[in-house]
Amino acid sequence: MNEPAGANRRCPQCGYDLRATPRGGRCPECGHTAVATVYDDTPLIELPMVVVRRFRGASLFAAVVIVLIVLLMGLRSSWTHGRQTWWGLQMVVAIGWVVATFRLTPAFDLPAAVGRGFGRRGRLRVIARIGALGWVAATAVGLVGVTLPRAIVTKAKLAPWLMGGRIAGIAVGLIGVFALGIILMRLAEWVRDKQAELGFQIALWGVPPSVILLLMVGRMPIIALVVFGLVSMAVLSFPIALLSLSKSLAWSVRHAEEFRARRARQLARRESYQEEVAASVARMDASRGDGA
Repeated sequence: MNEPAGANRRCPQCGYDLRATPRGGRCPECGHTAVATVYDDTPLIELPMVVVRRFRGASLFAAVVIVLIVLLMGLRSSWTHGRQTWWGLQMVVAIGWVVATFRLTPAFDLPAAVGRGFGRRGRLRVIARIGALGWVAATAVGLVGVTLPRAIVTKAKLAPWLMGGRIAGIAVGLIGVFALGIILMRLAEWVRDKQAELGFQIALWGVPPSVILLLMVGRMPIIALVVFGLVSMAVLSFPIALLSLSKSLAWSVRHAEEFRARRARQLARRESYQEEVAASVARMDASRGDGA
């Protein structure tokens, strides 16, 4: 069988594009030798439905978490219930983001999924998961900073270290968001959801610079308010894309159920037809035997 033009050959181990490499050789990225050939993407209807439903649930959960993050950030300047309470809520939300990220980045051996970053050794998947932990670290440092007495922080000169820890955690978190956005953009492409793709692209290129700018102007109320508006628009494009993706995944579940029901009916009709043919042949053989 000749390989069709534009065939998509990827390494089943790391997802590296193998179209420019000799057939049957080693993968130049990971050295894997069992190179698989994939002519067409495996449709989502061929995946186990528990996987597709998990994607949908994780998308909805992640959208809720992001909205809560934006609300908490908006209420920070007018919060009247104590800084420790605010940071405690922020920690709960950060842990929720870790859960959502892990649910959105399961590992698959399916070549079509590996090529989109869902392989067990996929770099984007690992970076996204580690990055999610960065937000927990940054929030933990902030919580420690407001819990310790100011005298201890001043005497031990902890302020620069606390600030550095927060910045490092935020940087790791932003890298994780970028990696997760790329994976979800590929997932949106898999389910043919152009709206979700666009939303993830806006979030990818809008959130990191907006957050950095917000940190830089945090002490200038008017400018910070304008920047916060830009950050909110960029960040909210993420849950909007997630909701769109969830809707597309719901349609995928419905189509999969219809597809499998239709295939079951086809198999049943085929088996019934084969049984009728076998019975007819048996009757013909019996009549010939009686005639002899």
